[in-house]
Amino acid sequence: LAGGADYKIRNATTTETFYNEWIALGGLSGVAFPISAESATLTAAAVPPATVGSTYIVQSFSSGAIYAITSGPAKNTTHGVEEPFYDVYMAAGGPTGQYGLPTGEPQVFASGLSQQQFEGGLLQLQPGGGTPVGQLPVSSVVISGASTAGTVTLSRGSSLTLTATPYDANGDVLANRPVS
Repeated sequence: LAGGADYKIRNATTTETFYNEWIALGGLSGVAFPISAESATLTAAAVPPATVGSTYIVQSFSSGAIYAITSGPAKNTTHGVEEPFYDVYMAAGGPTGQYGLPTGEPQVFASGLSQQQFEGGLLQLQPGGGTPVGQLPVSSVVISGASTAGTVTLSRGSSLTLTATPYDANGDVLANRPVS
């Protein structure tokens, strides 16, 4: 393959960047056939702590999409989002939603857990299938169990039980997150 060349996949033309990612994702058995040309440069959601959204170019396929990120923390990277993550990602707003752009490829762990990382969290699929579930990052932790009016002094051998409760950016309790 010649550097910088355009490639024909079925009846759509794609550039080398998108072609290489398409091959890495399994080609026709991965994201499958292209259903659009590459887009113009678009802007994703500003995912905290960022104050502006990253820019990207996307090409849609029949079983997912490929994103070439052109600015932001993941600048000059290309990542695909494919089924089963793609439908859940798009239902959450895709690049302009709470997850922002993908920052890595789908991963499958020895336990059978599958996940894909995004600017604003990750999507996980438990072993055995089902629908992927989103995990937003912890944005705050509230400590309770002691007065906030002053300091607490403990005698040697005494203890104080505190509870740490993590929350996401939507204010939802993240009960399934261990705190240590």
